Amino acid sequence: MNDQEPASDLERRRWEEFGAWLREVRVSDRGETRARIAELADMSLQTLAALEAGGFRRTGQGAWIIPNPKDETLDTLARALKVDPAEMFRRVGRYEDRPQTKRSLRRRNLRGVSSQGERLAALEQENAGLRAQQRSLEEILADTNERLERVERELAALRKQRDQPERKRASG
Repeated sequence: MNDQEPASDLERRRWEEFGAWLREVRVSDRGETRARIAELADMSLQTLAALEAGGFRRTGQGAWIIPNPKDETLDTLARALKVDPAEMFRRVGRYEDRPQTKRSLRRRNLRGVSSQGERLAALEQENAGLRAQQRSLEEILADTNERLERVERELAALRKQRDQPERKRASG
Protein backbone atom coordinates (compact mmCIF):
# COMPACT_ATOMS: atom_id res chain seq x y z
CA MET A 1 0.00 0.00 0.00
CA ASN A 2 1.28 3.47 -0.67
CA ASP A 3 0.29 7.09 -0.18
CA GLN A 4 -2.71 8.10 -2.23
CA GLU A 5 -4.97 11.09 -2.39
CA PRO A 6 -8.08 10.74 -0.24
CA ALA A 7 -10.52 8.45 -2.02
CA SER A 8 -13.57 9.77 -3.83
CA ASP A 9 -16.90 8.28 -2.76
CA LEU A 10 -17.13 6.27 -5.99
CA GLU A 11 -13.62 4.84 -5.63
CA ARG A 12 -14.19 4.09 -1.98
CA ARG A 13 -17.44 2.25 -2.73
CA ARG A 14 -15.80 0.25 -5.52
CA TRP A 15 -12.92 -0.81 -3.25
CA GLU A 16 -15.31 -1.64 -0.42
CA GLU A 17 -17.29 -3.84 -2.81
CA PHE A 18 -14.05 -5.49 -3.91
CA GLY A 19 -13.09 -6.06 -0.26
CA ALA A 20 -16.50 -7.56 0.52
CA TRP A 21 -16.08 -9.93 -2.42
CA LEU A 22 -12.60 -10.91 -1.16
CA ARG A 23 -13.98 -11.66 2.30
CA GLU A 24 -16.84 -13.64 0.77
CA VAL A 25 -14.46 -15.77 -1.29
CA ARG A 26 -12.05 -16.23 1.60
CA VAL A 27 -14.63 -17.10 4.26
CA SER A 28 -17.64 -18.58 2.46
CA ASP A 29 -16.02 -20.21 -0.55
CA ARG A 30 -12.66 -21.24 0.91
CA GLY A 31 -13.28 -21.27 4.68
CA GLU A 32 -9.81 -19.84 5.26
CA THR A 33 -8.51 -17.38 7.82
CA ARG A 34 -7.05 -14.06 6.82
CA ALA A 35 -3.69 -15.20 8.21
CA ARG A 36 -3.67 -18.35 6.05
CA ILE A 37 -4.56 -16.51 2.83
CA ALA A 38 -1.99 -13.77 3.59
CA GLU A 39 0.63 -16.51 4.04
CA LEU A 40 -0.36 -18.28 0.81
CA ALA A 41 -0.34 -14.97 -1.10
CA ASP A 42 3.01 -13.96 0.45
CA MET A 43 1.60 -10.67 1.74
CA SER A 44 1.27 -9.09 5.13
CA LEU A 45 -1.86 -9.57 7.17
CA GLN A 46 -2.25 -5.77 7.21
CA THR A 47 -2.22 -5.62 3.41
CA LEU A 48 -4.93 -8.26 3.14
CA ALA A 49 -6.97 -6.53 5.87
CA ALA A 50 -6.71 -3.22 4.00
CA LEU A 51 -7.81 -4.88 0.75
CA GLU A 52 -10.78 -6.51 2.49
CA ALA A 53 -11.72 -3.21 4.15
CA GLY A 54 -11.46 -1.36 0.85
CA GLY A 55 -8.75 0.89 2.23
CA PHE A 56 -7.19 2.15 5.44
CA ARG A 57 -6.42 5.20 7.53
CA ARG A 58 -2.87 6.06 8.55
CA THR A 59 -4.22 7.72 11.69
CA GLY A 60 -7.52 7.30 13.53
CA GLN A 61 -9.16 10.38 12.03
CA GLY A 62 -7.03 10.62 8.89
CA ALA A 63 -8.20 10.49 5.31
CA TRP A 64 -9.41 7.18 3.93
CA ILE A 65 -6.78 5.79 1.59
CA ILE A 66 -7.78 3.31 -1.07
CA PRO A 67 -5.54 0.33 -1.79
CA ASN A 68 -3.08 0.42 -4.66
CA PRO A 69 -1.87 -3.17 -4.95
CA LYS A 70 0.66 -4.19 -7.56
CA ASP A 71 -0.54 -6.49 -10.31
CA GLU A 72 1.69 -9.24 -8.92
CA THR A 73 -0.01 -8.88 -5.52
CA LEU A 74 -3.45 -9.30 -7.06
CA ASP A 75 -2.22 -12.27 -9.10
CA THR A 76 -0.77 -14.11 -6.09
CA LEU A 77 -3.88 -13.29 -4.04
CA ALA A 78 -6.09 -14.71 -6.79
CA ARG A 79 -4.04 -17.90 -6.82
CA ALA A 80 -4.19 -18.19 -3.02
CA LEU A 81 -7.99 -17.80 -3.16
CA LYS A 82 -8.17 -20.18 -6.16
CA VAL A 83 -9.97 -17.66 -8.33
CA ASP A 84 -9.16 -16.70 -11.89
CA PRO A 85 -6.70 -13.76 -11.85
CA ALA A 86 -8.72 -12.18 -14.68
CA GLU A 87 -11.74 -12.15 -12.35
CA MET A 88 -9.64 -10.43 -9.67
CA PHE A 89 -8.55 -7.74 -12.13
CA ARG A 90 -12.10 -7.33 -13.45
CA ARG A 91 -13.39 -6.75 -9.93
CA VAL A 92 -10.65 -4.25 -9.13
CA GLY A 93 -11.54 -2.28 -12.22
CA ARG A 94 -10.02 -1.45 -15.54
CA TYR A 95 -6.39 -0.28 -15.57
CA GLU A 96 -7.44 3.21 -16.55
CA ASP A 97 -9.69 3.50 -13.49
CA ARG A 98 -7.14 2.19 -10.98
CA PRO A 99 -4.44 4.19 -9.25
CA GLN A 100 -1.34 3.40 -11.28
CA THR A 101 1.97 1.97 -10.11
CA LYS A 102 5.08 2.75 -12.13
CA ARG A 103 5.03 -0.72 -13.69
CA SER A 104 1.38 -0.61 -14.68
CA LEU A 105 1.87 2.90 -16.07
CA ARG A 106 4.60 1.51 -18.31
CA ARG A 107 2.24 -1.20 -19.56
CA ARG A 108 -0.51 1.37 -20.04
CA ASN A 109 1.82 3.45 -22.20
CA LEU A 110 2.50 0.41 -24.36
CA ARG A 111 -1.23 -0.36 -24.63
CA GLY A 112 -1.82 3.21 -25.78
CA VAL A 113 0.28 2.89 -28.93
CA SER A 114 -1.81 2.72 -32.03
CA SER A 115 0.30 0.67 -34.39
CA GLN A 116 2.57 -2.30 -34.28
CA GLY A 117 5.43 -0.07 -35.50
CA GLU A 118 4.91 2.33 -32.60
CA ARG A 119 4.78 -0.57 -30.15
CA LEU A 120 7.99 -1.97 -31.64
CA ALA A 121 9.70 1.44 -31.34
CA ALA A 122 8.53 1.81 -27.72
CA LEU A 123 9.79 -1.67 -26.84
CA GLU A 124 13.12 -1.07 -28.62
CA GLN A 125 13.56 2.15 -26.68
CA GLU A 126 12.83 0.39 -23.38
CA ASN A 127 15.18 -2.44 -24.40
CA ALA A 128 17.98 0.03 -25.15
CA GLY A 129 17.50 1.63 -21.74
CA LEU A 130 17.60 -1.75 -20.03
CA ARG A 131 20.74 -2.74 -21.96
CA ALA A 132 22.43 0.50 -20.85
CA GLN A 133 21.47 -0.25 -17.25
CA GLN A 134 22.81 -3.77 -17.63
CA ARG A 135 26.16 -2.52 -18.98
CA SER A 136 26.43 -0.06 -16.11
CA LEU A 137 25.67 -2.79 -13.57
CA GLU A 138 28.17 -5.13 -15.22
CA GLU A 139 30.86 -2.44 -14.90
CA ILE A 140 30.00 -1.95 -11.24
CA LEU A 141 30.10 -5.71 -10.71
CA ALA A 142 33.49 -6.03 -12.42
CA ASP A 143 34.90 -3.19 -10.33
CA THR A 144 33.50 -4.76 -7.17
CA ASN A 145 34.99 -8.15 -8.07
CA GLU A 146 38.42 -6.56 -8.65
CA ARG A 147 38.23 -4.77 -5.28
CA LEU A 148 37.12 -7.98 -3.59
CA GLU A 149 40.04 -9.94 -5.08
CA ARG A 150 42.48 -7.21 -4.01
CA VAL A 151 41.12 -7.21 -0.45
CA GLU A 152 41.19 -11.00 -0.30
CA ARG A 153 44.85 -11.03 -1.45
CA GLU A 154 45.77 -8.40 1.13
CA LEU A 155 43.86 -10.30 3.82
CA ALA A 156 45.64 -13.54 2.93
CA ALA A 157 49.04 -11.79 3.08
CA LEU A 158 48.25 -10.27 6.48
CA ARG A 159 47.05 -13.63 7.83
CA LYS A 160 50.26 -15.24 6.57
CA GLN A 161 52.36 -12.56 8.32
CA ARG A 162 50.33 -12.99 11.50
CA ASP A 163 50.72 -16.78 11.46
CA GLN A 164 54.51 -16.83 10.73
CA PRO A 165 55.68 -15.52 14.14
CA GLU A 166 53.39 -18.00 15.87
CA ARG A 167 55.02 -20.90 14.00
CA LYS A 168 58.51 -19.68 14.92
CA ARG A 169 57.54 -19.42 18.61
CA ALA A 170 55.93 -22.85 18.53
CA SER A 171 59.02 -24.49 17.00
CA GLY A 172 61.57 -22.60 19.19
